[in-house]
Amino acid sequence: MKQKKKCPKCLQNYIPSKINHGSCRYHDGFVYDLDNNRNLTHDEAQCMMLQAKITNRNAEQQPKLIWACCLGVYGHDAPCQIGLCGLPEELKVETNIDLSRQDLVTLVQNHFMQNKRAEQKIKNFIDHNRRTSRNLITSKLNASSKS
Repeated sequence: MKQKKKCPKCLQNYIPSKINHGSCRYHDGFVYDLDNNRNLTHDEAQCMMLQAKITNRNAEQQPKLIWACCLGVYGHDAPCQIGLCGLPEELKVETNIDLSRQDLVTLVQNHFMQNKRAEQKIKNFIDHNRRTSRNLITSKLNASSKS
């Protein structure tokens, strides 16, 4: 009998002997909560969205969540990475991790929370949004003062 495993990246079940490139589609970053300016794991974001559904929040009350790795909208945009199911390569080579004693999904989500490229991407996005918002407010104020 072939042993099924849960992929810690895409969270789908797979059989290790039957995987090929393209079988895993995932995000290699964290989720960013635009309303509360904080980083979330996939599990935390999923809980927030479920809570919003359960309480029947309308579209404007839904959490504003995006993937830091690609700036995709959480729950709507397709994963930005494609590869093989299993651990990310950088975790496979780390020698100080006892994989037999770890929840691999939690390990990978915590690893993705440390993605420096995603941190920089979300920082750039937030900085750009702030500048754009300030410019928009300044333009509106200037327009209203002229009338």
